[in-house]
Amino acid sequence: MNSKQENSTVARPLVATTDKGTKAIAERLSRFRKEQGITQVEMSKKLKTTQSVYSRYESGEYRLHGELILELSKILGVTPNDLLGITDSGNAK
Repeated sequence: MNSKQENSTVARPLVATTDKGTKAIAERLSRFRKEQGITQVEMSKKLKTTQSVYSRYESGEYRLHGELILELSKILGVTPNDLLGITDSGNAK
């Protein structure tokens, strides 16, 4: 990386390569779910998992994988980029 890249002040989204990024994604997941009026129990049933496992995604204890990000996005009516914090299209209702 050159010095220009190292000193860049361009804001970058928090991604799941860090604990802080994982927590930011977990917080967006929780917010989008609540905006849709879906409980953790309902979400876990849609995902065919337990509420305990789903809760760990929202707490940031478990990281989301690609297929899960796509499934969550469909259920929540947001784009994968919205969930990851890359964009915010405001699709959640």
